[in-house]
Amino acid sequence: MVALKILRLAIVMSDREQLRETLELLHQQLGEAKDVDADMAAKLSGAIDDIATVLDEKSDADYEPASLGERLGEATRHFEQSHPTLSGTIGRLADILAQMGI
Repeated sequence: MVALKILRLAIVMSDREQLRETLELLHQQLGEAKDVDADMAAKLSGAIDDIATVLDEKSDADYEPASLGERLGEATRHFEQSHPTLSGTIGRLADILAQMGI
């Protein structure tokens, strides 16, 4: 029983680290991307901020988990043709959040 709890904690910790690394990569890619629609970049930055808040476990966070998924899905579709690398990173971020149950 204790080993199972330790294993679950290790999985959650590795998910959090993977999430943090992916957020950093996404932030870097967004900053380096050229010709990014300002409105979509602002929406994506807002989603990144909300995810960082969840990652930091701030209990007074004002976000809707469903809206995070919707915003990431919208951003993935938006950047699919113009910025495929950015779109792929956003997709990985959404996958990690889904694995974490967020």
